[in-house]
Amino acid sequence: MRASEHGPVITVSGHVRHTSSPTSTGFGTGPAVADGLHLVCAARLDGYDTFLSGELLLPDGRQVNVRILSFDDLTVLLPRQQVPNWADGQAWNGTLRLRAARKAAVPDDVAEAMRAAGLVEAAYDPAELTHLLTWLAEAADPQLRRQRLTVIVASLAARTTAGSTAEPCDPTGAA
Repeated sequence: MRASEHGPVITVSGHVRHTSSPTSTGFGTGPAVADGLHLVCAARLDGYDTFLSGELLLPDGRQVNVRILSFDDLTVLLPRQQVPNWADGQAWNGTLRLRAARKAAVPDDVAEAMRAAGLVEAAYDPAELTHLLTWLAEAADPQLRRQRLTVIVASLAARTTAGSTAEPCDPTGAA
């Protein structure tokens, strides 16, 4: 990672979990995870832009490039390179260096719809907007995209009208 890409630095720990075969990162890019090795964090990483790559700095000085996956109740680090001599169930700890958060570019149609509704982009959390814009971008059909844009703007407007933009919004209905 270049110095300009560094973001938060977090102390992490957990246990090693091996699968029977190397695991794809699931993103269609990059190599498979080394030897099916999963580093399960003891606590879920909350409040960080994850599902990205980062660096795990180990106490012995090794730096391991990892894919960071946070799910409902846990965070898993998937090494992108071989990490020898780690047994299933073994405890580990280190310092996780995340990449700096990326701000999503708001497409023109979204910016126009927000302006028309009297919404200001700066009033919303950048991670939330990234989530919403990703959901919108996944709509390949133009009609579905328009429907999703309507839902996004309506949900943001409803939250603003209610007087709060602090709680995350999930128009997909997922809890």
